[in-house]
Amino acid sequence: TILAPFTNFSKRILSGTEYYTPVVISYHLMSNDLETTNETDEAGNISDKTDTLMAYRSNSGRLATVGSLLIPFGIVIIFVGICLGDKDGPYDLSSPVEITTLMRITLILHGLYFISVGPMFELMIEMLPLPFIPEKYKFGKIPSKPDNLFWMMSCLSGELFFCTAVAYFLMATQDYVQRWTLIVPMAQCAYNMKNSLIWVFLGNRCSPIKQRVS
Repeated sequence: TILAPFTNFSKRILSGTEYYTPVVISYHLMSNDLETTNETDEAGNISDKTDTLMAYRSNSGRLATVGSLLIPFGIVIIFVGICLGDKDGPYDLSSPVEITTLMRITLILHGLYFISVGPMFELMIEMLPLPFIPEKYKFGKIPSKPDNLFWMMSCLSGELFFCTAVAYFLMATQDYVQRWTLIVPMAQCAYNMKNSLIWVFLGNRCSPIKQRVS
């Protein structure tokens, strides 16, 4: 069956005979990167002692980044592959799925969060994750002389949050949706898993300032 390769792979992992999962590969490659100090000036500019982004530090950093990306890409490919393998069956991508009350509430709450975060990236990015919290919990500062890349990433982040919020709100208005639409929140959660891994659990190694996102 379509699940057989994934089932066998999972058994090898659980039995201890399969060690090199994407997460393990990423961790070992990250461990090879040099430790640096976390220093910024009053304007929020990163000092020369702070590393660049992980993917641009070294070949191992680039490979570790690729390894972490296998988490969201792999999860989406597996889910889509299962659905494609059940053509005209209950798990077909076009099969109807009922939007339950719990699903509707979750979609609305997630949509409200996303629709509020989008403008923050363009209007008050320095206040993220939340306004009025202590400075030590803020994600960072805007450099004194941001370039076009920083500007574009702020706009594109706002765009992606806005588009996802619209999709979630529209899904919440329906009694039934096609199964493929639910791949969208699954994909978002899968990417969140990857981000949580490198931001929080491995943040002291992956972060350019060697400080995890708390």
